[in-house]
Amino acid sequence: MTAKAEIMAVAILATGAIVAPLWLGATSVYGRAAVDGAMLLVALLWALGRRRDKGPLLLPLALTGMGLVQLAPLPDTVLMRIAAGPAALWKAAGEGLPPHWGSISVDPHATAVALLRLFVGLACIVAVRDLARHEAIRRVLIASLGLSAVVILLVGILVPPDRDNTRTILGSVDLSGPIEFWLTPLKRPLETAAFGYVRTVTAGVHAFRVVDWGAGDGFGSFVISNHFAGAVVLTLPCALAWIAFAARKWLPRGTGPVLAVVVSGAALWTVGAMAESRAGAASLLLAVLAFAAFAAEGRMARRITGALATGCALLIVGGAVLLYGQFRSAAAFAPGPLEDKVAAMLADPRAIATRIAFQMFSGSPVFGTGLSTYGEASAASWNHKVPWYFAHNDYAQLLAETGLVGAILACGLATAVIRYGVMFAGSSRVPQRLLDAGPWAAIVGIASHCLFEWNLHIPANAFLACVATGLALASGWAPPVVKGATRLQATVVRGGLLDGIPMVIFCVTCIGAMLMLALDAQAARTERELREAITAWRLAVSRPQKPLPFSQLTKAAEDSELMVARDPGNPQLVMLIGQANLLLSLEPQPIDEANDRREAAYGWFRRARRLSAVLTGIPEE
Repeated sequence: MTAKAEIMAVAILATGAIVAPLWLGATSVYGRAAVDGAMLLVALLWALGRRRDKGPLLLPLALTGMGLVQLAPLPDTVLMRIAAGPAALWKAAGEGLPPHWGSISVDPHATAVALLRLFVGLACIVAVRDLARHEAIRRVLIASLGLSAVVILLVGILVPPDRDNTRTILGSVDLSGPIEFWLTPLKRPLETAAFGYVRTVTAGVHAFRVVDWGAGDGFGSFVISNHFAGAVVLTLPCALAWIAFAARKWLPRGTGPVLAVVVSGAALWTVGAMAESRAGAASLLLAVLAFAAFAAEGRMARRITGALATGCALLIVGGAVLLYGQFRSAAAFAPGPLEDKVAAMLADPRAIATRIAFQMFSGSPVFGTGLSTYGEASAASWNHKVPWYFAHNDYAQLLAETGLVGAILACGLATAVIRYGVMFAGSSRVPQRLLDAGPWAAIVGIASHCLFEWNLHIPANAFLACVATGLALASGWAPPVVKGATRLQATVVRGGLLDGIPMVIFCVTCIGAMLMLALDAQAARTERELREAITAWRLAVSRPQKPLPFSQLTKAAEDSELMVARDPGNPQLVMLIGQANLLLSLEPQPIDEANDRREAAYGWFRRARRLSAVLTGIPEE
C-alpha cells in the first residue's frame, strides 16, 4: 500500500503540473474542482501511505481551524469591539430586518470555502514536502515542473491570442461576452480579468445591479497574460535546473550556462514582449538571478549572482512602494519623456485596488473582513461603477481579509520558509543542489509577482506554487522512517494508538473538504445557469424582436431552489433567485400571481442580506 500510494500521489502531482496550466489555468468550475480534488487526493494518499509524524499533519488542521473564528456568530456589541468595519456592514445590510448576530467575515460562505481551499493548499505542501524527501521523487517532480515550463511557453509562442477581434485563445476558446465582446456577465470573476462594469437591469418599477466582468486579454492557455507570466515564473527555474544538471553530467563544460541564458532570454522575451507583462518580466528576471545565486558553486560566483539578485529584488520592492504609496507627485521628478508614463503608472487602478485593501484593513485591523471577501467588500469604495474583484497584491488582500492575526501567522510561515532557504543557500550538495535550486528560485519569483498580481487565486498557479514550495522545503528535510512495519505496527512503535488520532482527523477532514468543495462546484454550475437566463433577458430587452425568456428563467430558478436546499448558506445563489423572481413577475399572469412573485423575490433578497453583508445586486424594497 505504501509504495503504490506514493507512486499514485507522485503521478497525480507530475501530471497535474503539466495539465492544469493548459486547462485555462483551471479557472473554470470543473477545472478548479479537478485541481482541488487532485490536491486532496495527493494528501489522502500520502497520509494513508505510511506512518506520519503528527506535527506536519496538524499544521493544515491548526491553521484552518484558526480561521474558523471569522465564521463565529457574534452579538453586535462584541462585533463592534473587535471588528468595527464588518459590524457596520452587517448593520447596514440588516437595516429593517429583525436583529441578528453577525460575524467577523462579511460573507461567511465565501470565507468557509476559502478556508477549505487553504486547508487543501497546506495539506498538499505538507504531502509534497514529505514525499520529496526521496531524491528520486524530488527529481521526478522537479522534472515535471520543468516540462510544464516548456509546454506553457510553447503554447504561448505557437498559439498567440486574438485579443482585439474575437478574444480567442488556444485557437478556439472564446473569451468574449454575449452583449459586449470585451465584457462577460456569465462567468465568475476568477474566469475573467476580474474588473468590471456595473449595469442596471430594470424589472418594472424595480431594478437591480449586475456586474459585467472584463473578458481578459488572454495569452497562451491563460485568460490573463499576467497569470501566464506567473506560471512561467513558477516553472522556468525548474527547467533551468535540469539544463544545469544535464549539462554537468553529459554536455561539454560551459554548455549549461549558455543554454540557460538562451532559454531565459526566450522566456523573458515571451513574457515581457509578447505577453506584455511588466511585473511578470521583472519577477522572472529575479527568479533567474535567484536560481543562478542558489546554483553557483564558487564563493565569488555566489557573491556576484547573489548581489545581482538582491539588487533586482530591491528595485522591485522600490517599484511597489512607489506604485502603492502616496507618491503621485513623483511624476514631476521623472525625466521629460517618462513623466506621462510615470504619472499613468501611479494612477493605475491596480494601485487604487491595493490602497482600498489598506483602507479595509484600517476598518478591521485585528481580524480583517474574512477570507475571500475583498471583491464584494471593496465594491462601495469603487462607487459601484468599476469594481475590481482582487487587490492585485496578494499581500495587501491577505492583510485586508485576515488582519494582523493573519499577517502574523503568514509571517511565521514565511520566516520558517526563509530559514530553510538560508540553510539551503549555505549547503554544498552538488549536483543535487542544481536541481533543488529550481524550486527555491520559483518561490522567490512568485513572491515578487504577488506584489502586483493575484496569481495564488488562480487554481493552476496555486497548484504549481504548492508543489514548488513542498519541493523547496524537502531539500533540507529528511526525518527518520520506520522500515519493515505495517501501518498499525508503526503507530504502536511510535507511541501508541493515540498517535494515530491526528492522521484520522486529517483524513476525515480531507474527505469532508472534498465533498464540500464538490458541492460548491455544483452550486457554481447552477449559478452559471441562472446568470445565463438573466443575461438572455437582457439580450431580449435590447432586441425587441426576441421573446422574453420566461421558460428559461423559470427552469433556472427552479433548479437553483433545489440547489439552495442542499447549499442553504450560498448568498450569491439566493440573491440570483430573487433577481429571477423579480423578472418573472413581469410575465403575463394574474395580478395576484405577479404580486406573489415580487413578494417571493424580496423574500429571497432578505434572506441573502442575512447571509452576507456585502452583495452587489440586491435592490431597494
